[in-house]
Amino acid sequence: MWGTKVLGDYSNSSAWSYLRKTVDLAGFTSPVLSIWHYMNGYNTYDYGIIKVNGTTVWGSSAAAVFMPWQQLTVPLTAFEGMSSVEISFEWYATGTVNYAGWYIDDIYIGPATTRNTASLGTRNRDRSLQNYSVYRMLLADEAIPANWTLLSAATADTVYTDSSFGAQAPGKYKWAVKANYSGGLQSEAIISNRLGIVAMPQDVIASPVGATVQLSWTADAGADYYVIYAADDPYGAFTLLGYSATNSYTINSPAARKFYKIAAADGTMPNPAPPAKAQR
Repeated sequence: MWGTKVLGDYSNSSAWSYLRKTVDLAGFTSPVLSIWHYMNGYNTYDYGIIKVNGTTVWGSSAAAVFMPWQQLTVPLTAFEGMSSVEISFEWYATGTVNYAGWYIDDIYIGPATTRNTASLGTRNRDRSLQNYSVYRMLLADEAIPANWTLLSAATADTVYTDSSFGAQAPGKYKWAVKANYSGGLQSEAIISNRLGIVAMPQDVIASPVGATVQLSWTADAGADYYVIYAADDPYGAFTLLGYSATNSYTINSPAARKFYKIAAADGTMPNPAPPAKAQR
């Protein structure tokens, strides 16, 4: 088997990767190229193509995105009888993000008449996608599959709703999906982006320190950052003071603000933080 990077994501290099082999098709009648392959790229910006003697015989940017393991057969009749035929598998990676890439297995080059189901053996004949297993995990357990929570052992759809997520404790979570194939085969896990469950920060303390006010509170396990608000009236409108990546915040110009509110947030903290509004 060949892959852009076995057991890992390819580099987002804005460049091509190649697997090339020169073969002899002299004496073959109606030759074909047959492979099993898996493809996972970024939209249509990452994609794979197959070239024979410099001519593209399969693939385009529109055909990339995601393909589960499947068999592909490409006719090579245009190159029949040639003694030197270069077959080139080529993968283009954009510089934006990276995914699993392109994996190729069970490469056969030869007469189409001898390429039948019996010659494939049970490995290929039985390799068909059955369903998917879906898992949820805490961010800290991403590398420990034994700690993952199995949500569904056999979902047929490519969309799954985690209806119990809202009942989980505050923290940072991810999901994983494994493809299940006949013959008891299972793919490596594809891991999702991170998503946090946040709660209202507890034990907020405001302490005067010289001419400033120092706010502190209990850190929230699901928070990526915090949003700080202030008001001079607890029943009035609170104004945005700024953001903090930690469970503390210093107010350099307290003025008439006597009441403070902290909200935990998930995601990327805005930068730069907006200045506090002036008091009237």
